[in-house]
Amino acid sequence: MKNGQKRRKVSRLAEIAGDSRVSVRTVQRRCRTGKIPTARRCRRGRWKIDIDLWREIRRLASNPAIRQDMTKGRLAFEFTMTANGISEDDLNDLGSLRERDPAKYRYLAKMPYRVNPRAYEALATKHGVLKMKLEKLRVNHREITPDALARESGVSVRTLRRRCRKYGIKLRDLCPVRRHRKPKIDSGKLHDLAA
Repeated sequence: MKNGQKRRKVSRLAEIAGDSRVSVRTVQRRCRTGKIPTARRCRRGRWKIDIDLWREIRRLASNPAIRQDMTKGRLAFEFTMTANGISEDDLNDLGSLRERDPAKYRYLAKMPYRVNPRAYEALATKHGVLKMKLEKLRVNHREITPDALARESGVSVRTLRRRCRKYGIKLRDLCPVRRHRKPKIDSGKLHDLAA
């Protein structure tokens, strides 16, 4: 801050709601979900937000070049966590991770995280992000379907199919769909009994 001014904390969310052109309830929801990084909850349960820092982050995020670098950094972090086999449950429950897997805990305990040296190189390939998201689904023990992959990538299934066509990848190869045929037992014919 200039000339030793103190940063101003805001207890009322109306100012941020006005800047963002959303309701106060939406700002509260964003604070709860962590979308406003400077939000802290005080003892009374009210949200305190460093308004100057929030405006600075918002100004930086409005610059397309900086936003692209931030996105690359987030993807590189995801790649590193996936490459080390660290799931979202591991990140959310460090207490039990210490007993379950000491090696992962030691990796997470040392700050700052070291990004995998090949992360940016792998993500720069035409389908690197898709493969990383697919592996992240596997690490988190989720069912691998086109819907789940699209949700993880933050796009619709239709956009996911379009990207796969663009990269020359078959979505069936990424997400094998198991089709279950109904048996034809009702017909009464002997050769139709096989499923």
